[in-house]
Amino acid sequence: MSLNSDFSQPGVSFHQQIINISQREKLTALPVFIGYADHPEASVLERVQVTSLQDYYDQFGRDAVRNGGYLADAMRLYFSHGGGQCYVISLGTLIDDVPSVTGYDEAFALLADEPTITLVVLPELPLLDENQWESVVNQLAICCASSLNLTGLIDYPSAPADAEKYNAKWGNEHWAHLAGYWPWVMVSEDPAFPTRALRAVPPGAAVAAKMQQSDKQRGIWYAPANLRLERVLKPQYDHLTPVTLFHPDPRSGRSVNQIRSFPGRGVKIWGCRTLSNQPDLRFVYLQNQRLVKWIKQTLKEAMRPYVFEPNNEITWYRLHAVVRQQLKRLWEQGGLAGGVEDDAYKISVGLDETMSASEIASGLLRVRVAVATQRPAEFIHINLDFYLTAEHVAATGG
Repeated sequence: MSLNSDFSQPGVSFHQQIINISQREKLTALPVFIGYADHPEASVLERVQVTSLQDYYDQFGRDAVRNGGYLADAMRLYFSHGGGQCYVISLGTLIDDVPSVTGYDEAFALLADEPTITLVVLPELPLLDENQWESVVNQLAICCASSLNLTGLIDYPSAPADAEKYNAKWGNEHWAHLAGYWPWVMVSEDPAFPTRALRAVPPGAAVAAKMQQSDKQRGIWYAPANLRLERVLKPQYDHLTPVTLFHPDPRSGRSVNQIRSFPGRGVKIWGCRTLSNQPDLRFVYLQNQRLVKWIKQTLKEAMRPYVFEPNNEITWYRLHAVVRQQLKRLWEQGGLAGGVEDDAYKISVGLDETMSASEIASGLLRVRVAVATQRPAEFIHINLDFYLTAEHVAATGG
């Protein structure tokens, strides 16, 4: 099927040009950091774009007297590892070094209508007690599950026993939209003397930066693992620490991705699991979870202009071509498995194929897509549903 093609039915003909959205692609790893600012007059509970570490200092303060939180550390870690544009949502200032869950629900609500943000990092999460930590993580999981874009990067407590205990939390079914990281990493507070005055900080910000780099250089479908953290001196704890945070079978426990040091190879992100406790491939591996979300978002954007078209064979033909263009391009770049297109993806749309006559009459427009993200012909199925406006359904006799 060519990208420019003619189509005709009795009494109807048109020439179509497939919409190419490649020039409008956004960053697939654009993080938002939610935490405590150092400047008491910094904007609170607002999405603020930040483009550099100095930009962050100008807007949120430079912690001349450390406020007890980790947001400033996270921003230094993020930009020192090559992170680019990001967003910051301040919860205010940390009063008397006593963290709370106040403001997180409002911060998550700010993400509901922001289509460009894809990663959420909570540097202050380890400051919370056990019940508070679980409550905020559950809120974030629900927020990410309800969004086509969001994935949460979860920092666990520093102490091994606490990290293991928190990972045993029951949580909710939406934890599959999160990925956890441990142990903390040791960084220098004095760049002139990198081996002095070491400080342990949560690793999530560095992971977000490396994920952004990996997506740009290789693609969102690559596992965000085996990535080197150049500005980290060592993990706070080595891999011999007696703690069980990885479970080969997700049904026996959630797996936290490790930060490990390898002789001659440096400190690396080791693991690409989500916090799912289900064996479904859509949810176990972080790259699968993020890729499927990205495919849904990309295809929905490409399909959106067609919700104002008649729900008939001509529109279905055009939609099939639009979706195929996007999936074929992804497959050619290596994002889908399979030596031939039929093993990499399938597309269905039409009467008695994805919609019944009554559904069409009610204005439902559904395209069903199957993609192979791990192995050829082992498909993950995606439904893309739109509803025509009531006025348009009436106008077309629906």
